[in-house]
Amino acid sequence: MSHRERLTELAEQWISLWCVPVDWDLFDRLHGDVFEDCAAAGRAATRDGFAQGLHDFTRAFPDLEARVEDLVTELN
Repeated sequence: MSHRERLTELAEQWISLWCVPVDWDLFDRLHGDVFEDCAAAGRAATRDGFAQGLHDFTRAFPDLEARVEDLVTELN
C-alpha cells in the first residue's frame, strides 16, 4: 500500500468516527495518549476531551452520519 493510499485510508477511518454509533475501539486506535486537539473549542485539548466532545456531539445528533464523497490527499 502506498503512503497516499494509507493516508486516504486513515482519513476515511477518522471521518467514519462521526457516525452513530461511534466505533470507540477505532477511536482509541487512531488517537494516541499524546493526542492534542488544536480546535478544542473550550474543552480540554486532550484525547479524553476530544472523546467527550465527540460523545456530546453524537448524543445531540443521534442519527449523525458522515460520508466521504471526495477526498484529496497530498504528500509533500
